[in-house]
Amino acid sequence: MYALRKFGKVKIQVRKLYQVLLYLFLNILAVFLILPAAGNEIFLVISIPLAALLSIYFAECKNSLFNNILFILLIGVPIVINFLV
Repeated sequence: MYALRKFGKVKIQVRKLYQVLLYLFLNILAVFLILPAAGNEIFLVISIPLAALLSIYFAECKNSLFNNILFILLIGVPIVINFLV
């Protein structure tokens, strides 16, 4: 929802790119949730817009405790899962 509040502060072309990435992410997520035939490989497709949206978020967000914890979780959870498996 951070991206939606940020839309009014950027140029129109960048705003359209944010919207396209957000709609792409939401559509792919809906396909995964609605269609039982969608396999795990859809996570590879959804990772592209999600990575772009997260990079935009972390590049433009203010430095706060919540953002630092979220970033540490995004970096730390795959490392911990790698050691547990």
